[in-house]
Amino acid sequence: MLELNKLKKDKQVRPPLVTIYGRPKVGKTTFAVSAPSPIVLAIEEGLDGVECVSTKIKTYQDMIDAITALHEQDHEFKTVVIDSADWLESLIHTQVAEEQGVKSIEDIGYGKGYVLSLNLWREVLSGLESLRNKKGMVVIVIAHDHVKRYDDPMHESYDRYELKLHAKAGALLTEWSDCILFATNKVHTRKEDAGFNKKIAKAKDGGRVLYTTETPAFVAGNRYGLPEELPLAWSEFEEAFKRKG
Repeated sequence: MLELNKLKKDKQVRPPLVTIYGRPKVGKTTFAVSAPSPIVLAIEEGLDGVECVSTKIKTYQDMIDAITALHEQDHEFKTVVIDSADWLESLIHTQVAEEQGVKSIEDIGYGKGYVLSLNLWREVLSGLESLRNKKGMVVIVIAHDHVKRYDDPMHESYDRYELKLHAKAGALLTEWSDCILFATNKVHTRKEDAGFNKKIAKAKDGGRVLYTTETPAFVAGNRYGLPEELPLAWSEFEEAFKRKG
């Protein structure tokens, strides 16, 4: 019988499940491969000039096979990187279309193809989470951003940065992740005199940053109480994680 009076508080700190997203070439891949002993499951061609161990993923089955190998084989990798989520989504859509005997996921009526694709997403995410739980690996999923209109039921609609994924897949990845990090260049603006009593705004680059909590401008969040803003560097994220984790 469970003896409730003997239960004690416990705090488990497992390696994080991280999704980092932003515009191309902002530094997402450099951030990811700076994590401990990484292996990159590379779907897109984004590793030029980056020194790391990687394997090319060309099909959905390649992804499953790679995750299975990391489960079953002995290795010294401590981080697995998916590069990138939006290219993985393309492989998933191709797999769904093949399984349904059609040329494109759009040929599956009433949006059913996108619902079916969630089963494959769950298979991948479950495998990655198991690598965290059973192998102690950090998991980093790289994604791109896009600006989308957000219909807020309490306010007027507005534009914000979101994951460049189908809405259902984006929601699933967001829920799965311990950290959704938005990577961007911080911009400072100041007013300058343009003559004739006019002012113009001048922008100044404030450096590359990670945002860890959501604002109306972008999707973000974390389960660790991280600072709202960090420099875009794995070392900075790791230090903050260890303090708060």
